[in-house]
Amino acid sequence: MNTVISAEIAAKTIWDILKGNTRDISNSEYAFGLKMLYFRHRTYDIVDIALPIEGINDEIVELLNIYIFMNSDIEYTLRQYVESIPFDIYQELYPELLFELFRLRAMAISRSSEMTPPEINKLLSYLAISNGCKSLYDPFCGSAGILNFLPTGSSFLGQELARISYIEACLTAEIFQDKITINLLNENSIWDRSIEVCDGIVSTPPFSASLSEKEKEAIEYETNVRCNFIDDLPIVRGLRINHAKVTITVLPHVFCFGNGHRDVRRFIVNNNYIDTIISLPRNVLYGTGIKPIVLICRKDKLIGSPVRFIFADNFVIGNNSRNRKLDVDRLIADLNSSSNLIESFVSNDEIIQNDYTLIPEVYYPISRDEIGTSVVYNDSVKFECSVLAKPLTEPTDDLFSELF
Repeated sequence: MNTVISAEIAAKTIWDILKGNTRDISNSEYAFGLKMLYFRHRTYDIVDIALPIEGINDEIVELLNIYIFMNSDIEYTLRQYVESIPFDIYQELYPELLFELFRLRAMAISRSSEMTPPEINKLLSYLAISNGCKSLYDPFCGSAGILNFLPTGSSFLGQELARISYIEACLTAEIFQDKITINLLNENSIWDRSIEVCDGIVSTPPFSASLSEKEKEAIEYETNVRCNFIDDLPIVRGLRINHAKVTITVLPHVFCFGNGHRDVRRFIVNNNYIDTIISLPRNVLYGTGIKPIVLICRKDKLIGSPVRFIFADNFVIGNNSRNRKLDVDRLIADLNSSSNLIESFVSNDEIIQNDYTLIPEVYYPISRDEIGTSVVYNDSVKFECSVLAKPLTEPTDDLFSELF
């Protein structure tokens, strides 16, 4: 076998073997593939993977064994291929190989909340570190990909209810367990949320998933804030229950103006919590084309300091939904220097006068010289700069009727 092999090529080959002649890969097939990769990582040869072996994580094996696999042809072909990779090369490839396999599944199945692209995780890690966070909690951690970017000495608590994603998180955690203190929970984050105090909450929660009336009542009772959607929880609970000094949350654009999120927006504006909102390009998450933002809230924000809006809509690599991703290295470089960023600074009073809207485009920095120039921010929002140039102290009903 040619020893020059990339993790991407190996993962694609393994994916195709598991896929066989079918259109989709079942959970059983996928779990079996993960099990074989894990055993190869822990043993020189893949022996009978039903037997206990020294050095094997029993919890991971128990989780993987939940899924019954009964295709001997796929098992034989996959074992032959995995064992054909020289062991030393395989060990070097293993972390990236796992990630590539996670990514292939994320792209094949619409589950944007369960796996966050590495570019987004790298940005979240950078924001957490730059805000002085050493202990992090993610109530919707998916495959825990952020561990790839956390520094040695960090601590991470993650919760994930989806079983396959939790297995991915456990496999990821084992790679980094010697440099990061990691605790993972396969529990429902709505009812079994952690109350552990931490420096920061970092999360990409399920977008626009509604809470039940019972859940809304329970959360309002414990936080005194009305939450209607799951993606409200990392913000409100993070600040009220976990006493985090920082919350960093990837949210859908609708959070900025939707009536269902209005109480949460009032809560974070009235308490002077919003530090920064970063407007990201659309189509940079798996399984959805929704335009996201990153909302950063700080408990120690100075009274009277403005909200920083950063417009990163053009920080993108790739020209279609299959290969489009956030240009995170350029964005981080510009965040460090602030020299090339398009940004604006807006007071809480101005946001309140605009009926608590956090739509980044409303606060886009525009000069009077640019009035009349047509601006397109996304596929659904197109308007004239003359609309934005209106004084935001005026009544807002007419303004928003023109925007939407």
